[in-house]
Amino acid sequence: MTGASAQHYRSFRPERRRAGVSLIELIASVAIIGVLAVALGSTMILSARANEQAVQLVETPNNQGIVKQIASDLQLAGAFTERTDTSVTFSVPDRDGDNIPETISYAWSGIPGDPLVYRYNNSSLVTIADDVHSFALSYLLRTTQGIPQGPQEQESAEMLLIFHDDAPGGILNFRIIARKKGAAQYFKPTLPTNTTKWKITRARVMAETNGSATGTLTFRITTADGAMKPTSLVLETVQIPESSLGGWAYIEIPFGSTSDLNPAAGYCLTILDGASGLSGNIRWEKNGSPMTANTHYMTTNNTGSSWTNPVDNEDMLFEIYGTVTTTGEPQWP
Repeated sequence: MTGASAQHYRSFRPERRRAGVSLIELIASVAIIGVLAVALGSTMILSARANEQAVQLVETPNNQGIVKQIASDLQLAGAFTERTDTSVTFSVPDRDGDNIPETISYAWSGIPGDPLVYRYNNSSLVTIADDVHSFALSYLLRTTQGIPQGPQEQESAEMLLIFHDDAPGGILNFRIIARKKGAAQYFKPTLPTNTTKWKITRARVMAETNGSATGTLTFRITTADGAMKPTSLVLETVQIPESSLGGWAYIEIPFGSTSDLNPAAGYCLTILDGASGLSGNIRWEKNGSPMTANTHYMTTNNTGSSWTNPVDNEDMLFEIYGTVTTTGEPQWP
């Protein structure tokens, strides 16, 4: 294997495959014996046991990197989906922090002179040894029943995660969205204690047209800073023509790519003029009893360069819908 091929192999980290893996047999141990005859006639012998620490290796200068990599992967092997004399496919524990196992394959065609190839998840094949003349695998298997499984992640159906409506005793106001003037709403929904991530599927706000209804409302989901104000990190943008508005009513904002959100963080919905003119009015409320917890209304007069300080007694009339991913059944606080 050339130096360039070796470097490509060691640094390769492709896109993940999301498909699940089913396994009838749990592999308690695997004995692997492999012999590779490369162009210079050197050989390597590999003997490893999955899920154990002991690995016995016979290496030569031409193959020691390959031997170490295969042995390292097989020591962590858990679920096998392919086991033949010349190929093996198996899963190893998560390596990129998303709690999903990785899938690794090693294969040789059995034709002398063909390469030994490697695949990581659903990536393209990578050659790790050229001109291979022998590669043989054997397995020692044990079938076990009733191995307990850890909790699996599951995503909920769409639900209303947080909202503010007309509170008792509150005073309703409206904000004109025009030129540099905009509005924003901070929100942090209460989620199950075993939530790993969540996403926003859509939002609704109370709005009406203003004047000739020729403007455009620009809605954005952003992260929030320590003062609960919008940051410049925009997660998704949706534009709604003012012509689709009428009198005061909730309008739908179809978000779809705002996902993998942090359960411990709050976010902001911002509304700005998208055409340097009058783009509509947004309804907000103050001094209701009670106002919604973990929500705050604010405004800007410079297209979002700065925002007013959020206060507890002011909220936009809004709704945030989405899904929640938990480990096992949702455990609500």
